Amino acid sequence: MKKGLGFIFLFFCVVILLNYLVLSMRSLHFPSLFTTTSNNTVYDGLPYVDVNFFSPDGEGRSYITQGYGVTPYAYLYVNHWHDGIDIAANYGEKIYSPVDGTVFATGDQDNYCYHLGFGKYVAVKDDAKDTVFWYAHLGTIAVSPGMKIKKGTAIGTVGTTGYEFGVHLHLSIFDENGFSMQNRNGCGPDPTGKDIDPIPFLKTL
Repeated sequence: MKKGLGFIFLFFCVVILLNYLVLSMRSLHFPSLFTTTSNNTVYDGLPYVDVNFFSPDGEGRSYITQGYGVTPYAYLYVNHWHDGIDIAANYGEKIYSPVDGTVFATGDQDNYCYHLGFGKYVAVKDDAKDTVFWYAHLGTIAVSPGMKIKKGTAIGTVGTTGYEFGVHLHLSIFDENGFSMQNRNGCGPDPTGKDIDPIPFLKTL
């Protein structure tokens, strides 16, 4: 019986230690695995989409460090589902909208649950395709709700806010029908609706 209790105690100690290490790592800026050229961010070992979120004209490629859906890291999320893609980026790099649209919402989930949510975010309605672009982990926000923006408008900069393990841009795309911002998970307003795979969708732009 004592051995069983000792094993349980040791197990919980290991869990607490691992949680502490994860919390500590969230705020670190890990070295990038990619380099920057004058045109776009490049790392040939990664899959990509033919939309450059860091160029005003959108020309070039964005390289994906984590895909959509059930990924090797999805167990880290509440629903074990990655509702978008993570894009390689440099800290402080400007993020440009690839579509015309209307800013639906902006905010900072770190005000509710520090380094546990999306951090600073921007949601933009793409009126032409009835979708919502959701950008997260931003460092700064350059737009405000209700603002009409054009393709090439800077919406903010890449940061390390929210739950993340290195510098990157998180992009989710939602069906506009049924999309809303709801308080859940203790992290303030959160995107709620039907997420879609961004990779095939971005090919239609």
